[in-house]
Amino acid sequence: YTRVETAKQTAANLLAVYTVVGDKVSGDIALPEYIYGVKMNWNSSLRSALSAEGVYNRPLDDKTVTLDITCAYGAYSSTAAYSVVVKGYDADEKVDYILTEGSLAALNGAKVNTSLALPKYDSKFDVKLSYTSGNTAIYDNDGKLVAAPAEDTEVVFTVKAVYNISNGQNFEKEFELKVIATAENEASKAAEKWLAESGFNKEVHFPYGTEKGNVL
Repeated sequence: YTRVETAKQTAANLLAVYTVVGDKVSGDIALPEYIYGVKMNWNSSLRSALSAEGVYNRPLDDKTVTLDITCAYGAYSSTAAYSVVVKGYDADEKVDYILTEGSLAALNGAKVNTSLALPKYDSKFDVKLSYTSGNTAIYDNDGKLVAAPAEDTEVVFTVKAVYNISNGQNFEKEFELKVIATAENEASKAAEKWLAESGFNKEVHFPYGTEKGNVL
């Protein structure tokens, strides 16, 4: 009895930084298989975020996970449950990902001379995106090229991001998307003609789409 309860208390102490201090799990954690010779059988309520072996897999949002444990030694066993929060992406991290790695990364800072396929939803978090052009003489709010400039000109889009997926983790934020509009050439004229004929930026929304985007 004493050995098992001591092992269980040791396990509780290992998790105290999450269960008592309130830190979020943001990496792999040690879930020992044995403590003082006592077999520690762990189970996770959400293995996709935190496995029973303590392996962390970052979820899209913070997730509360229950770690159940059965401590067994000989004929005696004892159980316990510990609730921890597994860290996902907060609002700022979602926006940063969209702009630097996700759906807008290829456009951010790019030199462009054709209409832009501005996604209405990002492909990782399903954040709704809308745009306001800072120079509608060159690009309208939908990213359609109005008139190419004679020389390189920075165009700043104000992007509104709206996230309405997770209770308590919803947000609305604005950030900037910058492109450099350049003079048109024969190739860009041909591309613009093709875009016009094929139906500019036709997009269908599939929640939680692929990283390749949903433009058809």
